[in-house]
Amino acid sequence: MSNHDNISVEILHKDIKIPPTVMIGRQDSQSDYNRVDVNFTVHRSGIYSISVLLDGKHIQDSPFRKQFESGTVYFVQLGTIYFIN
Repeated sequence: MSNHDNISVEILHKDIKIPPTVMIGRQDSQSDYNRVDVNFTVHRSGIYSISVLLDGKHIQDSPFRKQFESGTVYFVQLGTIYFIN
């Protein structure tokens, strides 16, 4: 995966878009090459909808719905995109 792949992420909380920071692929690590890291700040507790799209289509199980509490640090693995050559 690289910045050339058409990957987009949208995060919603009660119809309000939350701006994410997206890092696509890591050239320094072969094991993380197909990895996409998404970070965002939770300002209010509640259920968030996280949509991950590849070429305009949801990946498997997207959108993801997750309950977050403000003030808590989370690491959540939501899904994996597999590419078959």
